[in-house]
Amino acid sequence: MARDRKPRALVTGGAGFVDSHLCERLLAEGYRVVCMDNLVTGSLDNVAHLAGEAGFEYVDHDVTAYVHVPGELDEIYHFASPASPADFERIPIPIVKVGALGTYNALGLALARGARFMLASTSEVYRDPLAHPQHEDYWGNVNPIGIRGVYDEAKRYAESITMAYQRHHRLDTRIVRSFNTHGPRMRPDDGRMVPNFIRQALAGEPLTVYGEGSQTRSAQYVDDLVEGVVRLMRSGETRPVNIGNPAEYSGARGGRDGDRALRRERARLRPPAAGRRPQTALPRHHTRQGILGLGAADLGPRGLGEDPQLVRRASSPARGFARGAGASEVRVLLTGGAGLIGSYVATLLLERGDEVAVVDDLSTGKRENIPEGAQLHEVDVRSGHDVAEIFGRFRPEVLCHQAAQMDVRRSVREPDFDAEVNVLGTVRLLQNCTERGVEKVVFASTGGAVYGEQQVFPAPEDHPLYPVSPYGVSKLACERYLHYFNVQFGLPYVALRYANVYGPRQDPHGEAGVVAIFSGNLAADKLYHQRLGEADARLRLRRGRGQGQRPRHRERGPQRSVQHRHGCRDRGERALRAAAQDLRQRPAAEPRTRQARRAAAQLHRPLQSREASGLAVQGEPCRWFGRDATIFRRTVRTEG
Repeated sequence: MARDRKPRALVTGGAGFVDSHLCERLLAEGYRVVCMDNLVTGSLDNVAHLAGEAGFEYVDHDVTAYVHVPGELDEIYHFASPASPADFERIPIPIVKVGALGTYNALGLALARGARFMLASTSEVYRDPLAHPQHEDYWGNVNPIGIRGVYDEAKRYAESITMAYQRHHRLDTRIVRSFNTHGPRMRPDDGRMVPNFIRQALAGEPLTVYGEGSQTRSAQYVDDLVEGVVRLMRSGETRPVNIGNPAEYSGARGGRDGDRALRRERARLRPPAAGRRPQTALPRHHTRQGILGLGAADLGPRGLGEDPQLVRRASSPARGFARGAGASEVRVLLTGGAGLIGSYVATLLLERGDEVAVVDDLSTGKRENIPEGAQLHEVDVRSGHDVAEIFGRFRPEVLCHQAAQMDVRRSVREPDFDAEVNVLGTVRLLQNCTERGVEKVVFASTGGAVYGEQQVFPAPEDHPLYPVSPYGVSKLACERYLHYFNVQFGLPYVALRYANVYGPRQDPHGEAGVVAIFSGNLAADKLYHQRLGEADARLRLRRGRGQGQRPRHRERGPQRSVQHRHGCRDRGERALRAAAQDLRQRPAAEPRTRQARRAAAQLHRPLQSREASGLAVQGEPCRWFGRDATIFRRTVRTEG
């Protein structure tokens, strides 16, 4: 083979929407391209501008008939297939035939020419998925006898025969499962969400949303799909690969965004179209990022342009936290910003140039934790009127919800209070987000509390959720509300399930982290033993000063007097221990026994329990662990 020979590729269905863009890309990279189409759904207008290219050749042929292409072929891209929902009732038999016979003929040609073969499959092989998002190993949930089954099952059969040729004939194959795609040359009557919205907008009609608008899709721009297709063909990956935008978008949200952009009447709801549409279609990429070198940023959201053509690439960046250099600041409303985690989040946001407003009632947080530059609104998240006023004045773009009632013990004692703060407070915040156009919500959930009694260690995100405390139940309920607001109103969110967190600024009596509680208890135990030693020394000193006086019991004989003196010492030590136990059990009360009051009076200041000492944990929180096994065991036992 001559080194300067240009590679030659066959693109079946090349006059279609995606296929014509693929032909352009291959020609731009120096390929000779054979475009094959019978124009059932394709159009010569899509490839008319390529007619003058030296390496471009158009062949009018139906791939369901025997396929013969003279000359050598290096690559075959089998993209031929009607894919519009509008075609599923109009031409169901040709759809099944091109998926079955067309794929069989294209595979035979690839085997005869020794060409690398790529099948254009679809996310419809998952149909109504029970897994969300859908990964490549998921087998799908398909109705084979429904109206849309002609397309779904045709693609599933095409994947099956492609893998059979790979295993039996050792044919070099690739399978790409593309998700919803939009861009120039898309048919106005395609029947999918984006072209429907654009066609109705250009005609001045209300935007139509089918059903309740809760079904979600991911929309990628056509250039991104073609980029993924080319990279996959040149990779060594032979398993199916998802290519799509990992961000969800509901039909209801699409209608509202379009209405706001056009300043028109609200989108109208219509009954679901024939052949029930899948409720969700969102790719989860196990192989793409490593094999294709593409990440979420490469396939991020693309907006609808102002050009009167169907779709064009938007220049606006992806919404949310991700921004490029020189981008403007983001207005972030941070709840619980005076607490341990919230205060650090506020500091980091300010350092990156964002505008931060903190909502905290300072019931457990501390004013001194809030970094300089953040606005403080001393408001309870349960206060609907006050929270709405803050949203109206500050107009946040992102809500970072860290505020919570996080004391598990209190949630058990007062489950109604826990639900009021965590659940009701979160719902009111989410309502304000939808009303004020907030673009993203970051929610602080919890790991151990929502998983309950863990079955595996460490716990993955798909671990069964069986919370065993009202606190865990309320956090899980908030996650469910976030999903509801995302599906119903298109509100993007991320829920972060924190493991145990500790560090400076943590209050062992407020945020109640395990490490902080143990450290506070151990620090107070050390202070208690120091004071106990001082009390014991003073008692011994008082006995020593009285040794020159004649005790009354000396008349009873030397042996008995010695035993009695030893008994007095034992009783003194028992009194000190009783005093300590009394103070442990009643932190803020007076000692109940005379011996306890006497022992406490020996110190310069009254003995305090761990809870009443008010010690601040500083430095390494675990510095006493293991140094005194007796203290450690007692701490674990008493605090349970």
